[in-house]
Amino acid sequence: MDNFIGFADVAGAIIAALGLALGLEWVGLYGLTSLMPIRRNHSRDTQS
Repeated sequence: MDNFIGFADVAGAIIAALGLALGLEWVGLYGLTSLMPIRRNHSRDTQS
């Protein structure tokens, strides 16, 4: 039983670390994309 509890602790720590990493990656990418300028469609301006 102690072996299973130890395994559950390690598995829980790995899952928590992956969740934290994915969450931080999402926040970082969301922050970077919010800093990007708004895309403007210039194809209408050049066509006459």
